[in-house]
Amino acid sequence: MSMNNCTNSMLLVLLVLLLVVVNNSSNNRVEAQLQPTASYNKQNYVSMLMYPFSECSSVQGETPEKVVSFLPGECYVYGTKSAMMVFEATVSKYFYIVYTTTSCTNLESNSTVSFTGCNYNAVVKKYLEFKLGPPQIPPTNTDYLYYEKFPISTLTCSVTSTITSTFARVVVEKNTCLSNDVGGSFKPLSGDSNSIQINNQVDVSCANLSPTSTYSPNCPTVVDGYRVANAFATLGPILSPSIIVTVIHYGTIQISSVYYASVQFASVDTWFTICTIELCQPLNTQIYKTTGVAMIINQIPYTGNLTIYANPFGADYILNATMVSLKSNSFILPSTPIIDSIILNSKTTSSLNISYVVSGGYDPPNANTYVVFGSLGPGRYNYPECQYTTTCIMNDLPVGAIISVSVGVTNRGQSSTNIQPFTLLPPIDIASFKTTPLYNSINVSWVIDPPGYGVTAVLVNVSQTTSSNFTFHSFTDKNITWFEFPVGQNPDNYTFHLTAINDGTTKSTSSTFQWLGSLFVSNTKIMSSLTKSVVFTFTLSGDNGPVLLNFTLNHEILHTGVPYTEGSGYTIGVPSGTTSTVGFIAYDNVGRVSNTVYLNVTTYPVISNISMQVLQAYDLLTVNDPNDWYLLVTTLSSGGVPGDSTYAYSTPIVSQSTSKQGNSITYYMPTFITTIPQPMTITLENDQTTLSLNTEITLYYFPTINSTNSTSDYESIYLTWISDGGMPGNITYQVSVSNPKSSIQVPLVWCLGSNISSCLITGLTSNTEYSVDIKMSSVQFLPINKTILVSTLQYPNNYTCIDRQGMSNKIECNGFGEYLTTLNWTMTNQTNQPTNISPLILLNNWIYSTYSRSKDSTYRAIKITFLQYVQQQEEEEATIKDIPVTFAGQLFYVAVGSIKYTIDIEGWNFNSQLNTLELVTNITQPYNDKCGKEDPINDMVSTNSTEFTSFLIGNDQLVLGKLINRALLDDIPRKVSNRIVSVVLSDSDSSSSSSSESQQQMLYSIITSIPYFNLNAVFDPDLQLLINVDAIDQCLSSPSNSWKIVVGVVVGFAAVVAVSVATIIYKIKMNTRKQYNVRLQERFQEINNNN
Repeated sequence: MSMNNCTNSMLLVLLVLLLVVVNNSSNNRVEAQLQPTASYNKQNYVSMLMYPFSECSSVQGETPEKVVSFLPGECYVYGTKSAMMVFEATVSKYFYIVYTTTSCTNLESNSTVSFTGCNYNAVVKKYLEFKLGPPQIPPTNTDYLYYEKFPISTLTCSVTSTITSTFARVVVEKNTCLSNDVGGSFKPLSGDSNSIQINNQVDVSCANLSPTSTYSPNCPTVVDGYRVANAFATLGPILSPSIIVTVIHYGTIQISSVYYASVQFASVDTWFTICTIELCQPLNTQIYKTTGVAMIINQIPYTGNLTIYANPFGADYILNATMVSLKSNSFILPSTPIIDSIILNSKTTSSLNISYVVSGGYDPPNANTYVVFGSLGPGRYNYPECQYTTTCIMNDLPVGAIISVSVGVTNRGQSSTNIQPFTLLPPIDIASFKTTPLYNSINVSWVIDPPGYGVTAVLVNVSQTTSSNFTFHSFTDKNITWFEFPVGQNPDNYTFHLTAINDGTTKSTSSTFQWLGSLFVSNTKIMSSLTKSVVFTFTLSGDNGPVLLNFTLNHEILHTGVPYTEGSGYTIGVPSGTTSTVGFIAYDNVGRVSNTVYLNVTTYPVISNISMQVLQAYDLLTVNDPNDWYLLVTTLSSGGVPGDSTYAYSTPIVSQSTSKQGNSITYYMPTFITTIPQPMTITLENDQTTLSLNTEITLYYFPTINSTNSTSDYESIYLTWISDGGMPGNITYQVSVSNPKSSIQVPLVWCLGSNISSCLITGLTSNTEYSVDIKMSSVQFLPINKTILVSTLQYPNNYTCIDRQGMSNKIECNGFGEYLTTLNWTMTNQTNQPTNISPLILLNNWIYSTYSRSKDSTYRAIKITFLQYVQQQEEEEATIKDIPVTFAGQLFYVAVGSIKYTIDIEGWNFNSQLNTLELVTNITQPYNDKCGKEDPINDMVSTNSTEFTSFLIGNDQLVLGKLINRALLDDIPRKVSNRIVSVVLSDSDSSSSSSSESQQQMLYSIITSIPYFNLNAVFDPDLQLLINVDAIDQCLSSPSNSWKIVVGVVVGFAAVVAVSVATIIYKIKMNTRKQYNVRLQERFQEINNNN
């Protein structure tokens, strides 16, 4: 039967395949990147789509009324006829053939199949469209009936076996008169999910209905002439597409519930693919009918996290859609359990601590069971306690053996075993046990090797053969491998038994030692120390055979194996000019060792730096000629052994005689020879070291000071001199000044310089005799001195500047005054000492002194001496005289009753000779206690002269001061200067006045500037207090204790020293106040009685 091409195109209505309904779950969709690409052995079907309209192009959008999918090469029966789709390979075309028989024999028609366009077929009298590819599946449209036709090759029908792949798939509209594919008509009626009804034999118009045939979703019980099976009415999508995978066992899974959105089980060829995250592989499994029957698949090639894809081979030509793959949820397919490794955690000599790493198997981990055992030859050591753990302690193994450890794991019937050998720690052994003699002891040492495991207990028992003595020693510290056993000096036999215990293993050994007594070194003496060596001797006792010596220098080996000879000295080389430690020890051939002796030895530096010193001097011992002189040549050097040097001199200088002594030679010269330089060679030898010096000697005329000339002024001396001789260009002069009358001679160096011939000495005191010394020094000669006595001039006016006219010489003292302290002063009080001035004049002394022992102090000692000449009370006033006093060569007078004080500063620390020291004496202006009348004198009167500075302070009470302008500096009279300044202290109200009249209190400072001195400075100021007479009634009634005043003296340079000086109250009779004299005398008498 032939087919005509349809010129009109047919528009197919695109139906949605059951699998790709929009509402389907995305979990069952296959993503593009994971779409399995594995190929399968699939055979294409030829699907014939039948349309009801007269021309394919007349109506667009119509759907087929019937779709039949034929498997090429299979024969399908239609009542009395049959049909087959045939592929002719020679022409590469498909042909649709209709046969007149039911066995596809006796050709009736042959139509060429065209897969392009819509064609009219005269056999079926319908317009047809052909598709090559997947077979038709049940559509989701409920207007259709679905059934399958099994070919005549299928002898026994089965809708659950692989033979369904040969079945033709048919979809027809309900209640529609259709072509039966072989030239006749038939009419599908209706149906449901359990059956369908079809009239197979009707006329062309389907007017005369034949008997109705009913078909079910299974194979027919009785096969009719149409061979229909698996028939049902389409119900539409009622399920979500799904695929269920169940893990059955290692490498085995079950696939079930492969649903393509419907429970209607059409014959859909399905292949399966299994995928890991990265790889996919097809399974050799294919199903042909989507049923709910579970399918077991073995030998899955992958393990781990897997996914199954169901790849259907079908299409819905009514919707014009192809089925896509279903994807299962991920599932874990475990690998078989494997012991990956056996890890050794620790080991001893008889145990192993192991752990094992397992992979694979089913979770949870306790699903694993383990079998652990160790084997050594035929022996087996089981550890059932490790059945459920991944660590195992294998105890009680053979000590130090190589154990084959086997660990097996079982999980859900699958097992694996890993075997690995492990070597236990070797047991302890006593590798060595030694007894070595030392000095008065035996060194017992041992080596435990192998060391075993953990702590090793070492026990040492010692016994003596000649006595019952027994000692026990125990050690557990592995770092202790020896000890010294004291044995003394007497011979004896000792047995040492050692036992070592470690990790259950015990080892023992013993040793007997014969002790011969000790070697002892004594009486070590250093015989000599040279520049490069020392020699010493010693005594050795206890030796009874050959003895050797080992020497060390600074604890490093110097000599070994030096034979010992009794009484011999030993020379050891030592670096020159160093202090080193020489040690030595004696030992014999039986192993005895003596005590070690260390000597600290000092060697002399090797002689060096040879030089010459020349001296020309007069020979004062020469009797014949006092002008004889000698040339002394002295050899100087550094280092060498004292007393070991020898000297040799060679020179062409002609002398009367020579004398060698030590390192010098003296040439006695009766006459002066030429000044031309003469050669001199000196050879020096010391401790095998020889030095030579080749030099020259030049002789010069002796230095002399031929004459001096001095010019004196009041406070200075100008001195000149003329000299000759000495070494030209190397002559210095020094001029110093001292006090010729002083027992303390500390000359003050005033001028010092080279090639000078004059000196101006200043800062002296007038009318004073000085000793001036000129010293001339020159290289190669002894210094010469010339001393002269020079006096300064006397000033014309040598008296105090204070005019004493009109003042009475009657001066009285009222007591010791007050004493304030700011330093640790020591006071010595000597009073009422008789004087040679008058038997009625007594001398009082108060001495305050302080000392500093600090090395940082600016002074060494300061002393203040207060002196007072006191008239006894019975002495008449008319007999009182001023007392003459001389200080620094200056005469002045001290009134009887007044107090003079002397300040002595010792060891002041000047930073420079250009610095000066200022001595400050503070005086507070006295107040009137209203016992005297106010005197018109006010403020302060100060005058200066060449020798004195005088001042008068106060108004009704006066302080009279006489300051001598000189001091004894290092016992030399020197000029000093004084100046006076005043400061207002405060305002205070008068306590004896009824009015509120107040007085200002003034502080007066006497500042003495002192030049540089070496040892000590002495100053001698004189202060007196004078008061006016008072009214009779006031004086008689006033308390005597108010007659006191404070004079403060402050001495300081870097530090401030404050001392309180006793006060003096004077009474002076003025010519204008004579009427008060008697009462004032009574007042003084009262004061003296109270004191």
